[in-house]
Amino acid sequence: MGAVPSTPRLKLTALASTDGTAALAFQETTPFKSRWGAVMIPAEHKVFSAFAANPNLGNWLIVVDDVIVIGGKDPVPLTAYRWPRSAVEAYAGCGIPKMFVVDDCTHAFYSEAQTVFVIRSGTNVGQ
Repeated sequence: MGAVPSTPRLKLTALASTDGTAALAFQETTPFKSRWGAVMIPAEHKVFSAFAANPNLGNWLIVVDDVIVIGGKDPVPLTAYRWPRSAVEAYAGCGIPKMFVVDDCTHAFYSEAQTVFVIRSGTNVGQ
């Protein structure tokens, strides 16, 4: 968690996990007209780099992320990802982008994840 600078639009929470597993939840709050993930994705990239660089963080990385879209339809589902250390290290070796781009390295990395989508849609107008 120390790899991610604090920002009012991003809530980062350490999650309880089994031995040998690092688990974090990211929740970004974004106005409807803004680009979702603009704060969360660079923060996740910092965590991926930090995890890859430190074997003491375990053999598995779990990330749960969600973007709360305010003032309109929220099309972004809560999503959970689980990667083995080897996949995170391969992503770091391939080149984790500083910006949000879906390059070949990123595509391969997310293809390696065990992914669960929690289907949720709706409008967060009042939040």
